[in-house]
Amino acid sequence: MRKCYTIDEKKFRCTVLCRADQDTKALEKFWLKITKIPSSQFYKTRMDPRTAGKPSRKLDYKGVCVIDYFSADIFLDLMQIPKTIHQMGL
Repeated sequence: MRKCYTIDEKKFRCTVLCRADQDTKALEKFWLKITKIPSSQFYKTRMDPRTAGKPSRKLDYKGVCVIDYFSADIFLDLMQIPKTIHQMGL
């Protein structure tokens, strides 16, 4: 998005989703570095309750980072892409 649109960095929000046995602080630090989004724009990390009591098999798993960007203009622009592709018959 940063390469295709003029972005207001303050409109980003992130949520880290992880397993119950993971180190949430380490995951947050990892995703802060990857996304380059300030920690003040991160929501509280959410753990999957289904994983409680089940040890992770993949120890290098970094969870999932959900990134939201709050812009109706960009949303409407992105929604036009599949319509355009459909009209072109691709």
